[in-house]
Amino acid sequence: MADKKENELSAGIPVRLRGIDTEGNSINVSMTETKKSLFFVQFINNGSLNDINIPGEYILYPAVKDNPFNGWCWLKVIGGSDYIQILILFSSLEEKRRSCINGEYSEWK
Repeated sequence: MADKKENELSAGIPVRLRGIDTEGNSINVSMTETKKSLFFVQFINNGSLNDINIPGEYILYPAVKDNPFNGWCWLKVIGGSDYIQILILFSSLEEKRRSCINGEYSEWK
């Protein structure tokens, strides 16, 4: 395999990836390991829920404005130019959802 050029490789679903670690060493990792390294949660400790519109997963501090729970929450944002926000309160797992279409937010439900 090492003697093949990149454009000679056949198409398919990868099960392992080759790369370089932070110290420049060659590595060969499984897809599971790769997926784990790509997943991350952002912590938001101030600002407004109305400004969080990039798809991803977040942990919100109680100080974040426009939070209907006013407590520690998980937030999942799904979509693109239009999106939904799913908010879950840590303490009770109560859930609220809303959408943003053409820049207009729906009510939390």
